[in-house]
Amino acid sequence: MTSLHALVLLLLGVVVLTTPMVASFTIPIYEPPPIEIPPIFEPPPTYEPPPTEKPPPLYNPPFYPPPEYQPPYEKPPPVYEPPHEKPPPEYQPPFEKPPPEYQPPHEKPPPEYQPPHEKPPPEYKPPHEKPPPEYQPPHEKPPHEKPPPVYQPPHEKPPHEKPPHEKPPPEYQPPIEKPPPVYQPPHEKPPPVYQPPHEEPPPVYQPPYEKPPPVYQPPHEKPPPVYQPPHEKPPPVYQPPHEKPPPVYQPPHEKPPPVYQPPHEKPPPVYQPPHEKPPPVYPPHEKPPPLYQPPHEKPPPVYEPPYEKPPPVYQPPYVKPPPVFQPPYEKPPPLFPPPYEKPPPVYKPPYEKPPGCSPPPYGHFPPSNRN
Repeated sequence: MTSLHALVLLLLGVVVLTTPMVASFTIPIYEPPPIEIPPIFEPPPTYEPPPTEKPPPLYNPPFYPPPEYQPPYEKPPPVYEPPHEKPPPEYQPPFEKPPPEYQPPHEKPPPEYQPPHEKPPPEYKPPHEKPPPEYQPPHEKPPHEKPPPVYQPPHEKPPHEKPPHEKPPPEYQPPIEKPPPVYQPPHEKPPPVYQPPHEEPPPVYQPPYEKPPPVYQPPHEKPPPVYQPPHEKPPPVYQPPHEKPPPVYQPPHEKPPPVYQPPHEKPPPVYQPPHEKPPPVYPPHEKPPPLYQPPHEKPPPVYEPPYEKPPPVYQPPYVKPPPVFQPPYEKPPPLFPPPYEKPPPVYKPPYEKPPGCSPPPYGHFPPSNRN
């Protein structure tokens, strides 16, 4: 059934395509080829020698065209326009304003009670007592080591007895006793002040809102419009035609002869004596005296105690951990791809060459459209 439908559609397509081609097919008529027209050649240009001397230019007096005649401008008479009559105004019904809505008075809510702020009493701080100064023992100067005296022969002087100098004993300083610490009573926080519970006042009774009856407003009647007579434009005033005065003659402009400019002469250069550089002055070089370097004394060697090797740290013997059990490897079953199924071939209808006319033989031309 499907193939029958396809065959019917194919036959319809062939009939539709071939009908206009058959209707327009005509027998070609032979026409002779066109006659060739030989090209027209221009004669070659004649050689003319270049002129050796330029002829002097001819004097052309300036040409001033005569002024064109302009007839006087006459303004056309004004076009009469009838007076404009304004149409009577349309009646507008009186505007009635709606009665205003009643707005109840705004009542501010009563302020909330704020208890007075009580500042806590200041904490007691004892007076600051400076500790007594610490005892400083007397400073004893260390004995001064004097080098041994140089031998001097004894000087014979009459003997003079002097009692030995005795240093008085130091005065007794009683030990400093630190005063006992002052007792600080523990800080007791004052009990909290009682805050009475906040009681909201009972709501004030608001009577129900009753809308007052609207006040009667008589309708607004607009007075009748006042009659305005039509505006009549006055007749135009006559304006004589404007006559342009004749143009004033302007003599030709003559350029003044050029002023002679003498050639510019450069002044001779001024002599500059050669510049002589003065010889450089060098101060006498004095070598400073060498600085004294004391002889280098090698410091005594520092004694290093003999190195003692620390005792070896005990390392327990290495125990190999037991091997971890590995289950035997099982190869997974191989995957088999599904068998390849070749898709059914796509049906292609047989190619049918469309009927057409063959081209004319070589040398023939299609029929002209002059018939």
